Amino acid sequence: MFAQLEKMYSTKEGIENGAIKDIQQFHSFYGSKYKLGEVIEGKLQLANMFGGKPFDADFNVYLDEINQEDNNVILRSAQEVNKEQLTNETFAYMVKMAENMKVEKPERSDLKDLKNEILTASRIHGSGWIVYSVKTTTVNSGDITSIEECEIEIK
Repeated sequence: MFAQLEKMYSTKEGIENGAIKDIQQFHSFYGSKYKLGEVIEGKLQLANMFGGKPFDADFNVYLDEINQEDNNVILRSAQEVNKEQLTNETFAYMVKMAENMKVEKPERSDLKDLKNEILTASRIHGSGWIVYSVKTTTVNSGDITSIEECEIEIK
């Protein structure tokens, strides 16, 4: 079991994804130009904490609000991991864990509607500094939902 956990942190991407999530969140909107209401869509790769190839993901980013009176803007993004890749890697990991623990292997049907979605919203001051940011990571598998929320606030 420890070997499996160690494998999750054996790649540069795995370490970065696990250790610098807050930094990535803080810088997620820097380096681009945005127009109010324009949705920028694309594909990217996200670190695979199971140690395999990075996951393909779809993303979109958009400028949601311009608050001239308060001298800030609100930017939002969403990204969703490829469900098939996520399911395959999760199942392979569960099988290895079952083997290591000498318990019954799971059935592939145990992983229903596996989904990993990350939503980020940041209020950015006109100076470029983030005033407030919240990142919500939601993982669904059938009837089970796990939600992790990370907030950054500068006072």
